[in-house]
Amino acid sequence: MGAFNRLVDRYHADAYRLAVHLSDHADDAEDACQDAMLAAWRAIGRFEGDAPRFRAWLLRIVANACHDHRRREARRPHLSLDGTAGTGRPPPAAPDASPEDYAARGDLRRLLTHALHGLSDAHRTILVLDMMGLRDTEMAGVLDVEVGTVKSRLSRARLQLRGALSGHADARAWMEPSAPAARWNAGPPTTPAEVDPP
Repeated sequence: MGAFNRLVDRYHADAYRLAVHLSDHADDAEDACQDAMLAAWRAIGRFEGDAPRFRAWLLRIVANACHDHRRREARRPHLSLDGTAGTGRPPPAAPDASPEDYAARGDLRRLLTHALHGLSDAHRTILVLDMMGLRDTEMAGVLDVEVGTVKSRLSRARLQLRGALSGHADARAWMEPSAPAARWNAGPPTTPAEVDPP
């Protein structure tokens, strides 16, 4: 039990970050993450591997919990006060951001969030994992697919996202850097990326 708790502590932030980006609301992310942690605890006896494999195993459970939660929620009609998905919180301003930069960053964030939410679960998941900086082999472990499948799915997901952003030069430019982690840390795609795990 102690080893499990240490591993969960080590990877909880990654698990929560993934849940936030795969969920439509922060509350849904918390619920899915909690469900995933409980499922992982129940299944830990069947886990065979080291800490890096535990991360992939845990993230797979989180992704599945998020997809299950979204399918359940899709059956129930929802309407938020502003008509958008997410936490409703504005993105935090960078310390040196001007009001204009802050507003533009929020607009870009909303645009990318909307585009990501329009993708299939498979494409949304692989883009979020890529933006989190996971290597192809790590993504293959999370998704339980071959590395070649990761590469082709990621390529299709990027094309689909570019298509969704075709009329927005700022958003397309954001996708161009070659380092996924740099894109993730730069802010977009969604406000909850900067929400600390509970």
